[in-house]
Amino acid sequence: MRSSFILGTALIGFVCLVPIAKDAAFAKDCATGLLTAGHERCAFTREDGGTFTLCAEFHSIITPGFQPGDFVMTFSASGAEFLCACQASGSSVSPRFRHSSSFICSENASDSVNDVLSGKASGPRVRSGQYLMGTATPPAGGTLVFSCQPDATC
Repeated sequence: MRSSFILGTALIGFVCLVPIAKDAAFAKDCATGLLTAGHERCAFTREDGGTFTLCAEFHSIITPGFQPGDFVMTFSASGAEFLCACQASGSSVSPRFRHSSSFICSENASDSVNDVLSGKASGPRVRSGQYLMGTATPPAGGTLVFSCQPDATC
């Protein structure tokens, strides 16, 4: 009788702790902090030295075909919307998907040229990123670097 009680208690403890362990592991991905912050002000620097800021908004993707941890990054001033995923870590033989602070995004655009960006998240902010512009509109092409800080006013 006593061993059944101990076994039952251990089983309940295990069942209760598994979701906590899973959440702790998921918190190592790039999206968790960014989605918590929601809105960030991003400072960009162009190759020619020019600078500007834009507000970015982060949302979860709730669409068939996407995975938990995939997210949308939208720049409100331009309307540019990027579909993003945390990069995989590990190797091609033993990958660990969505288990990295780095992310990569492709513009969700209807024209034939899409911009791409990548970055590294640190908690609720984009610590560093790079933006590669397509060539559909002037100025043609180019690379920008950026970083972002949470900003509820964006």
